[in-house]
Amino acid sequence: MTDILKTEADREKSQTGNENGMQTAEQRRSQVANAVQEMLQVAERNGGIGQQVKTIAQAQNQNQEKLETSLQKIQNRNGFTKFFIGPNYGEINNAKKILEQNRDQAEQLNQLKNQLSNQGDEQILTEQLQLLEQANLEIKNSLNSSEKDFSLLGWMFRLFNR
Repeated sequence: MTDILKTEADREKSQTGNENGMQTAEQRRSQVANAVQEMLQVAERNGGIGQQVKTIAQAQNQNQEKLETSLQKIQNRNGFTKFFIGPNYGEINNAKKILEQNRDQAEQLNQLKNQLSNQGDEQILTEQLQLLEQANLEIKNSLNSSEKDFSLLGWMFRLFNR
């Protein structure tokens, strides 16, 4: 009887954790979407480099969606599977590649920002870049945490996924 109660408590704890994770993901999505909208407005006001800013901003938004989907797959992996095999290393590696793309695109935006003639637009772009970097850092930390979870055979699967 105690085992059944303990299992139910673990299940409820897991569901609460998943709900919190989903809320965090939704907040991150919202932040990124708002940042992208701000960047698109800056792009519309600036003719020459505006198209480049627009393209990068849209790519950031698409990458964010992919990252959140990957994170959800990683976090929703069955506990039994996590214990024996470990986290979804393939999905973690894909997410890390997307994070690297985001980092490169943020650097490009940073360079474009310096070409803007309007100080206000430059400040807006700086603020939005900081929001994007913060969202990426949160995802990176979550990936690192998932990757370090204990598993019996995880070391072997990690070797195959490198």
